[in-house]
Amino acid sequence: MAENGFKMLGTMVGPKKAREEFLKSKMESEVKKIARLKDLPNQHALLLLRFCIQQNLRHLQRSLKSDDLKDYWEKMDQELWDEVQRMRTRQTEGTEAENALGKKLSHLPARFGGLGLLSFTDVAPLAYKAAAAQADKHLANIFGLDLPDEAPTPSQRELCSSMWEHQQTTILEGLNDPARKRLIENASKIGKRWLNVIPYFQPLRLSNQEVATGLHDRTLVGSSIAICSFCGSDSPLGHDELCRSRNSWAQRRHDSINRIIHRGLQSVEGAVVSLEPRTLEGQRRNDLRVRGRCGLHATDYDLKVYCLNDRDARSTLSAKLPSTPVATHVLNRCLSWLDKVSEIATKKAPATHAGVFKAVVMSTGGLMSRETADEMRKWRREMGHMAFEGMMRKMSLELVRARARTFAM
Repeated sequence: MAENGFKMLGTMVGPKKAREEFLKSKMESEVKKIARLKDLPNQHALLLLRFCIQQNLRHLQRSLKSDDLKDYWEKMDQELWDEVQRMRTRQTEGTEAENALGKKLSHLPARFGGLGLLSFTDVAPLAYKAAAAQADKHLANIFGLDLPDEAPTPSQRELCSSMWEHQQTTILEGLNDPARKRLIENASKIGKRWLNVIPYFQPLRLSNQEVATGLHDRTLVGSSIAICSFCGSDSPLGHDELCRSRNSWAQRRHDSINRIIHRGLQSVEGAVVSLEPRTLEGQRRNDLRVRGRCGLHATDYDLKVYCLNDRDARSTLSAKLPSTPVATHVLNRCLSWLDKVSEIATKKAPATHAGVFKAVVMSTGGLMSRETADEMRKWRREMGHMAFEGMMRKMSLELVRARARTFAM
């Protein structure tokens, strides 16, 4: 055992050479799987990469002593990033800074605005530390040993969460205003849902171009074309949504999301949902009206989808309190503008025969105003979990498709 090591419980115990050969063989097997992803549609490949392939070695980070095998974890991180770059299908080579930022973002969990391809290099020491602390605790209980009076080691979840929060803060501090907003959108409930959608049938499928657009968004890179061929201006991140010389797909995006919400509300027991109901002000109409015996009785809704990079939107580069985290500051600035838009829409709402009016306001990346988020929670209670989750997934997919229509690779 001292020379050749000993395999047990799916890991290897012994000298560096034995552990190195064991980890190398495991990694070679996973690298071969990654190489075969090119034969699949990119949506399927991304799902397998996130939920299967990258997970196959996670147990070794807790059970295999690998502090002297860091090069292998770095190689695995690079393999994952190379596959993301392949699926992103960028037309030109990105700068060193763009690639470094994209790789960092790919390592963040989706709830922090990343891709969820967690860094093996970063997680390995934390996972092993947490596992060793848990093992010491259980062995002490079994054998009646006394442990030193020290503060308990946090769990792996707590250690990693703290690390990711720090990484997100560091990234946000180095971003400009449009990139900050895009990262916060990517972390939103709707903005991240498309990453988890399993394409059982056609409405849940994304084309390779649409997946590539989504990956451009989540790695915060704009078009490969430095100068917009439509208007002649610079083409930074987010320009494709603001360029007035391109065909506007805003109405199609609005109508598609409105139909998705309509179908979702129709699943509420006792609800009668109308599309574009008449109001008391001539030709003005709201988007949806709910009547019937349900918890949403007598409510009119009007959907508004805005770009956070609009010229009227609030900057996230303004001064903040020292005690306020950067992510919280950016989120609050975005939400306060969406709340203002919601308030204006409510004031200008056309009069109706009866009932209340609610503005459903969200950004083009899926970030909802506070009032809309509260209303969504009501919808979830009325619809049930399955219907509500289906609606949210379809909205997330539609927002990705909408961006892909105007995005120039």
